[in-house]
Parts: sequence; structure tokens; C-alpha cells
Amino acid sequence: MDNPFATLRPIELPKPHEFLEKFTDELPFFVKAIFIYALAYAICRYHNKNGFTTPIIAVGSLFFFKIMLQKIGITIKKVTYLYLVIAIALGFNCFVSDDYFIVNTNFWIALLLFTAFLLHNAYDCSKWGLGAHISAFLESTFGLLGHMFMMFNDRATYKTKHGDNRKEKKNSGLKTNIVLGIALSLGLLMVILPLLISADQFFAEAVGNFVDALFDELAAIFNIFDSESNHTVIKFTFYTIMLFLVVYGMIRKLCCHNIKVNTKENTKYSAATAITINAVLGFVYVVFSGFQIFYLFLGNMTLPEHATYSEYAHEGFFQLVIVCLINMLLVLAILHIFENTMALKVSLTVISACTYIMMASSVLRMTMYVDAYDLSYLRYFVFWAILVIFLAMTGIVIYTFKQNFPIFRYCMAVLAIVYMCFAYSNPTYIITKYNLEKSYTLNSDGEYVSDADIDYLTEIYNAGSAKAVCDTALKYKDTELFESFYRYYHSSDADYLTDFRKLNLNKLIETSVVDKCKKQLYNY
Repeated sequence: MDNPFATLRPIELPKPHEFLEKFTDELPFFVKAIFIYALAYAICRYHNKNGFTTPIIAVGSLFFFKIMLQKIGITIKKVTYLYLVIAIALGFNCFVSDDYFIVNTNFWIALLLFTAFLLHNAYDCSKWGLGAHISAFLESTFGLLGHMFMMFNDRATYKTKHGDNRKEKKNSGLKTNIVLGIALSLGLLMVILPLLISADQFFAEAVGNFVDALFDELAAIFNIFDSESNHTVIKFTFYTIMLFLVVYGMIRKLCCHNIKVNTKENTKYSAATAITINAVLGFVYVVFSGFQIFYLFLGNMTLPEHATYSEYAHEGFFQLVIVCLINMLLVLAILHIFENTMALKVSLTVISACTYIMMASSVLRMTMYVDAYDLSYLRYFVFWAILVIFLAMTGIVIYTFKQNFPIFRYCMAVLAIVYMCFAYSNPTYIITKYNLEKSYTLNSDGEYVSDADIDYLTEIYNAGSAKAVCDTALKYKDTELFESFYRYYHSSDADYLTDFRKLNLNKLIETSVVDKCKKQLYNY
């Protein structure tokens, strides 16, 4: 009888990519390099978001990832260095800023830029569209989770390939057994020790005193770290290990080179459907834009009863911003789904032109509202957000007529550069300065007096606004303003006095500005 399994063949596993083979061949180097980087990053950034070590680790990250790519065998494209330059500029901005919204946002923008740097060097992204880029970013970000703990598998592969060729060290077996024994004993102690502690109160107190003394000594040794609790060393160690695993997973995922992006031209539908959609929306948008031009821009509007310009402006601002965002997505979706005919391009241009008018209306509305109710952080931020939408929409208009325009890279550059300008504009200074200046008026004696609630203003803007308050106080010789602000200004918050890593340029400057202002106001 014939064997029914005779025709079966063993399953052939896919061959690893050449990048992954180089990674496993040089595994000891990569493990050591990633660990050193993780440790250095933890020393610079643990409980320290805006100290002088932040730009140092930003520059260090540039060289680290450059070495990693070159070691894998990836040739770095010169144009991608722009991502790293902007990321380093954001790292330096953390050192010169005391605004924690900006400091936290800097981290996420820099992470996005480093991811783009890795992807655009490992893959040929020239034919990727916007959707392909987003898909690749998501896959690379969440895909690293599956590679974080692959080091043990890689180590086994490395030993299988190189074990026979390596010279065995003397007593290596003994050392392995000892390490294994220690690991097993620690595992058993994690179960047994809590039982013994709960069984005898005197033993529990003795163990507690020993642990407290041990952590006190460790805290004294590692006092450059935040020593608010005795668990700092454990937290720092955990932080370093997690960094190591994340970076390891990120590089290994990159080496697998298995991100599949569909670059084939999909079958597109007739443009008649899209033109019909655009015609309906365009008619409504044109009518709406006419109202904005003749009534809002030219000021020929009669407001509803009991309504003010500021109230009218505020109630329509966010709705218009949302419509602008919808229009951007709509134009991109239509270009991706429907045939790109001249009639379609014209109809999309009308939609885009109306979107510009809506953006102008949004800016004017917000300007009116700020004029009535002062400038806040959110109101200042939305001006920059509208600028991003405006520039992105301009790129989409170009993309409408030129399909090979790199829309994703353009939008990435717009977001990064505009945000960097926002971060370096010192928002708290501008906001505080504008609101304080706006509150001063001349009285009948020709003296400047302020009608603002000084205590309220200075309490809200005390962080990062010392220069604005001091400049205004000196300009108008307003000792009341300075004294009110000084009550909220806590120079003792300068953590860099006890932790040199947290040395921040903005804190140093503001401390100097406050002292100088105090001397000039009181002439001593």
C-alpha cells in the first residue's frame, strides 16, 4: 500500500530579511549599545523633562540611531536628517522653556520625527500616499510590541549559529549554574518571604528596618535622581528596562522589514459622483462665504438682538474649524477614490477656496473674541492651529493638480516647523504681556492705571511669565503688579538647586529678571 504522506513536503519558513540576519549576527553589539542608550536616556530624562540634559540626549539619540542603521546596513538618506535637526531643536527648546504643555508636546513630536527618520531610511517611501504613510506609522508603532521580548529567541539563534565557533571560557558553566540558582532562589523568596513576614511581627519589623536602611543608603548614593521616596532606585531601574525593551523592539521591528504597503493604483470610480457632491456642497459654501465677506469682513452686519460681536464670533469659531478639517479630509478622500478629471479638479478648487474663506472668518472671529475677553493659552494656540490647517490645505490644493506631490512629507514638515515656531515664541510671555498691556489706560492726570484683576492674572500666568510681568511693571512703574506677582513666584521651586540635571535656562533667566526688576523698582 502506498504511503499517503509520501508526497508531503516540510513547511519552509520564510527566510529572515538581510537586516534581521545582520541584527542577529551582531546581537551582542546591539544589546550592549541599546542598554547603554537606555541607561543614558534614563539618567538624562528620569523625572526631568526640561533640564539641560534633554538636548544632550536628543543629540545622543541622533548618533545612536545613525549608528544602528549603519550597522544594520541601511544607507541614510541626507534629506531625512531634517527630521533629526528639528527633533534636536525641540529638545533644546525643552531646556529654554518652562511651559509643561510645550515640553510634553515636544517629546511626542520628536518621537514622531524619529519614527519618520527610521521608516524613510529603511523603506522606499517615494510611492507611498498619505494612507500608506499612516498605515506604516501605526504598524511600526504597535508592531514593536511583538518584538520587545524577542531577545531570548534572538540569543538562541545567535548561539546556534556561532556557539561552536566561539571559544568557551573557563568556568562558564559554573557561572551559568550560579546565576540560575540565584534567579530561582529569588523567585522562591518572593513567595516565602511574605509568608514569614506575616508569621512573626518581630521578624517583620527587622526586615522592614533593614529595607528602609538599604533604601536610605541607595538614595544617598543615587542622590542625583529624584529622592522623594525610597523606591526611586527601583522605579529608575524599571524605567531603564522598559526603555531597553521598547528600543530593542523598535529596532528589531525595523530589521524585519515586513511592513507591506499597497502602492498599486486602485480602480477608481467615476468622477460624476464626486462632482455632484462637490456641486451641492460648493453651492452652500459659496452662499455661506458670501455672508462672511459682505457681513463679517465688510462690517455690514446687523447683529441679532442682545448679541455682541464677541459672542457672535465665539459661537461660530469652533464649528468653522471643524468644517475646515472635514473639507481637508473630503478633498483627500475624493482624490483617492474617484477619477481625477479636470472637472473634478475645478470643483475641488471651489471647495478649497471656500475653505480659505472659512479659515479667514475663523481668524477674524477669534480676533474679535480676544479683543473682548483677553488672550488665553487655548486662544493663542488655535491661531497657530489655523496656520497649520491653512498650510496643509495649500499642500492639498497643489496635490489636486500634481499627484506626485509628496503630501505626507509636506504635512509632516508643516506640522513640525509651525509647531517649533509656536514653541519658541514663548507663549506665556506673549499672553501675559498682551493681557497686562491691554489693561492699562491713561487717567485724567496723565498717569497709567490698570483696571485688571492683577491677582487673578498673575496667579494664572505665574509659570514662565516673570519676564512679561517685570517688563510691564517697569514700563508703568507699577509696584502693585510686581508685589502681587512676587507672592506667587516661588524661587524655591527651582529643583536644579538639588538636582543638577534639572538646570533650566528659563528658570535661571526668570530668577535674574525678578531680582533685577525688584532692584530697579525700589532703587536699591
